[in-house]
Amino acid sequence: MSRYDEIVERLKDINPEAVLLTGLEEALMGVAFSFGKLDVALYDYQKCVEIFSRTMTTEEAIEYLNFNVLGAHFSEHNPVFFMN
Repeated sequence: MSRYDEIVERLKDINPEAVLLTGLEEALMGVAFSFGKLDVALYDYQKCVEIFSRTMTTEEAIEYLNFNVLGAHFSEHNPVFFMN
């Protein structure tokens, strides 16, 4: 089983409503948790930029990610992003 599959299985067990982002599978880092909230998917922000930069400039990728992904409210189970 791949690391991605392990993370997805873990999330399904803990929070089946956790939002997973199509096309950003390589950027999935793990599961994020916080007191009093259900666990959600944790993505690597820089890796997301890399993935989007395959089809657009880096500047466009950052704008797209910030507006269309981070700015979207899918549900209370939205993923969170890690930036190093």
